[in-house]
Amino acid sequence: MDNSNELLKSYNGAIGVKTGSTREAGHCLVAAAQREDKTLIAVVLGSQEKQVWQDAKKLLDHGFKTLDALSGKPLTSR
Repeated sequence: MDNSNELLKSYNGAIGVKTGSTREAGHCLVAAAQREDKTLIAVVLGSQEKQVWQDAKKLLDHGFKTLDALSGKPLTSR
């Protein structure tokens, strides 16, 4: 089955996304990713059409790096 949600195809550990847009809100995305026993959710509001995917990746990367630093060991992807 083909899926147009770019994050599911390109982000290691991505487990779900919901996209949407309105003129007032811009392009929005709620995304989730899981690595080991950690699940993160990123919410992007008011982004540009193509940029929304990169914004979500940056948020998720930051979250996993922060968890990594707090735990003292790297999180591996499934």
